[in-house]
Amino acid sequence: MQIADETVETEETDETVESAETAKATNTAETEALSETQTQSVEIKEEISDETDAESTEESENIEDVKDGETEETEETTETEERETSESDADVFADVFGKTFENGTWSIVGDTLFIGVQNKSSTNSGFQTKAPWRSYSNSIKKAEVGGEGLVNASYMFYGLTELETIDLSEFKTDELIDTSHMFDGCMKLKKIIKEENLSGSKVKNISYMFRDCRALSKMHLTLFDTSGVENMSNMFTGCILLDEVILNENMSNVKDMSGMFSG
Repeated sequence: MQIADETVETEETDETVESAETAKATNTAETEALSETQTQSVEIKEEISDETDAESTEESENIEDVKDGETEETEETTETEERETSESDADVFADVFGKTFENGTWSIVGDTLFIGVQNKSSTNSGFQTKAPWRSYSNSIKKAEVGGEGLVNASYMFYGLTELETIDLSEFKTDELIDTSHMFDGCMKLKKIIKEENLSGSKVKNISYMFRDCRALSKMHLTLFDTSGVENMSNMFTGCILLDEVILNENMSNVKDMSGMFSG
C-alpha cells in the first residue's frame, strides 16, 4: 500500500512539473508575442515617423517651390516695372536727331531742343501749324537756336510749357519780319540768353510775343530795335510776375499797343 501511494505522489509530482512547464511555455509564448507586438508597434511608429518626415519634407519643398515661384514672379514684376519706368522716361526725355523742317533742322537731346536755321528764303512762313518739336512740349526745358535767314519766327516756341531757358547766341535775325507769339505760352521761361539778337531792324510784328510768360520778372530790351515795329499789342499779356520792362525809346512807327501789359 505504501508503494502505491508513492506511485500516486510521483504521478502528481510529474503532473505538477508538467503543469509548471506548460505554464512556463505559455508565459514564454505570451512574452514572445508581446515582444513581437511591441516590435511591430515600434516598426509602425517608425513607419509613421518616416511618413511624417517625408510629408514634412515634401511640404517644405512645396513651400520652397512656392517661395521660389513668388520670388520669380516678384523679380519679373520688378523687371516689368523697371522696363515700364524706363519706357516712360524714354517718352519724356526722348532723343531725336537730325530731323528737318521747312527752314532747317532740329534735334532733341535729353531736355534740350536744338534748332538750326538754314533756309534763307524770304518767303518762309511761321510755325503756327508746323513746329514738329511741339509734340515734346512737356519735356523740353532748354532751347538753343543757331543760323540765319529766318524771316518769320512767329509761334516758334509756342506752347512749350516747361521751357525755362533759351540761348540765342548763335541766332542771326537780320531778315526777321515777324516774331509774334514767338514765346507765347512759355509759362516757365525765366531767361533769354542774348535776347538782343532779336533786334532785327526789319521786324514789324511783335504782338503777343511774351504772352503768358508767367515766370519772367525783368525784360531789358534796350538793344531791341523797335524802329520798324508797327504792332506791339498784347506783347506782355499775362506776365503776372513782370515788374520791370526797359524798351528802346524809338517806337515812332508803332500803330497798335493795345493790351500790351494786360492781365
